[in-house]
Amino acid sequence: MSGIAEKTAPAPVEPSRNGASPDAAPWQPPDGYRTGQNETDFALSAKQVRALPYMLSTPKVTEAAAAVGVSRTTIYRWLEDPSFAAELNRCREDATEEALRALKGMLIQSVEAVAGLLQSENERVRLGAARLALTYGFRVMEDQDIVRRLAMLENTVHLWKERNPRAY
Repeated sequence: MSGIAEKTAPAPVEPSRNGASPDAAPWQPPDGYRTGQNETDFALSAKQVRALPYMLSTPKVTEAAAAVGVSRTTIYRWLEDPSFAAELNRCREDATEEALRALKGMLIQSVEAVAGLLQSENERVRLGAARLALTYGFRVMEDQDIVRRLAMLENTVHLWKERNPRAY
């Protein structure tokens, strides 16, 4: 996707699946995207589809509305439409997953960078790298322990419910 560059609002920062710049031609729904062009379609209007990346990337509804060329009231009405709300949530989840994938991809690089700094001749740099490694290393171990213990508790509750069906 790429943004719609207009004078009234900044181009949105949107998850780019095709590498297009925000200054490229206006974003269009992909082929096969159902845009509710007749009454039997279960879908969004073309303006609703165009609003999605702005809703993800602008801090205010008024900015998204201005970018799409609709009123703020229209955006709020769309937010109450289950189809629009569901699609917006799906887009938010997609953007979050894409960001998490990018962060996970940087983890190894980051660890290697800190490990490299541990070899620095500068004592302050080594100390800073050691603090960073220890602080976050212990946090990760603690988080893993919490996740493990939570899974055990959930399993225990599940087994208890199976053995005591009348208690719930």
